[in-house]
Parts: sequence; structure tokens; C-alpha cells
Amino acid sequence: MRGLERNSLRELGLSVVAAYRRPIGAAAFADRLAAEGVSMSPASAGRLLAELEKDGFLEQESNKGRVLSERGRLLVQERQQQEGREVAARRFLDELSCDAPEKIIEVLVARRAIERETCRLAAERAKEQEMEEIATFAAILDTSQHVSREHVAVVDRKFHQAIARAGGNRVLAAALDLIFRDRDLLAMTMSFRKRRGALPPENGHRAIAEAIARRDPDEAEKALLRHLGYIIGEVEALAAERDDGDRSGFSEDEGHAGNNARENSTGSHS
Repeated sequence: MRGLERNSLRELGLSVVAAYRRPIGAAAFADRLAAEGVSMSPASAGRLLAELEKDGFLEQESNKGRVLSERGRLLVQERQQQEGREVAARRFLDELSCDAPEKIIEVLVARRAIERETCRLAAERAKEQEMEEIATFAAILDTSQHVSREHVAVVDRKFHQAIARAGGNRVLAAALDLIFRDRDLLAMTMSFRKRRGALPPENGHRAIAEAIARRDPDEAEKALLRHLGYIIGEVEALAAERDDGDRSGFSEDEGHAGNNARENSTGSHS
């Protein structure tokens, strides 16, 4: 028998019954489970059907066999929706996996669309404690010339996520969290900006934080657009350099920077 926990076996059993589309008996149930890689005798299959019926997920249809109950249909539907969301999330994360400036530009443009709204919302809704947290992160980032780029990458992620949370829109915050799951992205961006000498003394984080503190959504949005617009411009410049003959991509050290950022930020979803 394929190694399955009891709950997973029950979920598989309900999926088999749902896919059968007519009343199913123990023998047919055992055959269908075998096709899914689970070897089970008809007697054991019958006991699993009886267990699922007892728990309210199946019901008898005269003497023909068992079918899904309303509760069973809802559970199967919920599981299918969850699997669909997981597939969509994996596909989205695959799109975020990037080792070229062109792909980073696409991700930064997506961030710009999301974060112009989260900044506006934060200016309107942020609590005092949230504004203090945002300001603290901004101060670290805008005086970070002598801080390791791995640490800067982690703090930058926390800064933007804190703004999204303060805005109170859970959908936008979740979308930004998905983007930041690719820990390599920000580290790579920081790395080649540093290689190009593109880290200015003032990165614009304070301007965003101060506009939020003043409850000025228009200025908060403008400050965010200036900040991300600057970064996008630097990535576009790197892409142009590569088009002119520099095809080396990111250096091995930059790849290590991404790995270190992932290790340093594991479990620190703030």
C-alpha cells in the first residue's frame, strides 16, 4: 500500500467516489484505489466506505452502493479549490524565479502596481505603532551604506510588507508576500545595484514613511513611485549593458547573496 496518513487516505477515497459519478461498491472502490497506487482488499475498502458514511461524507443509494453526501461534496469541492489555488501559487512563484534583469523588471513593475495602493491605504489607515515600525525600517535602510546587503534585503522586505499590513487590504498584502517568497530576487537586485554604484545616500524609504506618518496618501504614492522607478531604471540600465555584450548575468557571489538572504530570513515573515 502506498504510504498514506489516514486523513490523506480518506481524502483520496472521497475523490475516488466523486470521480466515479455513480454509486460505488467495495470491489469497484478497491479497484479505483489500486489505480491510484493504494492496494486494498475489497473487505478493507468496504470498511473505509462504511467509515466515511458513518462520518457523514457518504450515503447509501438504495442497494447500488454509496455516493457523496452533501457534506462530502462540499469537502471535495473545497479540496479541489485549495489544490487549484496551490497550483496557481506555484505557477506564480515559478514566474518570479529570475536570474536575469528582464525578469526582475517584470516583478518590480508588478510590485509597483500593488504597492502604490498599499502606500495610499497605509497613509489612510496605519496605526501609530505601525507607523513607528515603518519609520524604524526606513531609518535603517536609508543609513545602510555599511550594513551587509543580505541584511538590507531582509529589512527592505520587512519595510514593504509592514506598509502592506498597515494598509489593511489582505489581498494586496498576500500578493506582496507571494512576491517576496523568492528570497533571491531582492538580494540579486541589491547586488547588481551595488556593483553599478547605484546605491544613493538616500534611497527614498524615509520619504515614503514620512508621507504615511503625515496621512498624505498622494505623497506616499508619489514617493513609492519614485523609489521603485529608480530601481527599475537601474535594472533597465543593466539589461541594456547585457544587450551591449555583457552576457555574464549575475556573478557567483550574487547567487550566494540570494542564498544567504534566504537563510537569514527563514521564518521571519513580519
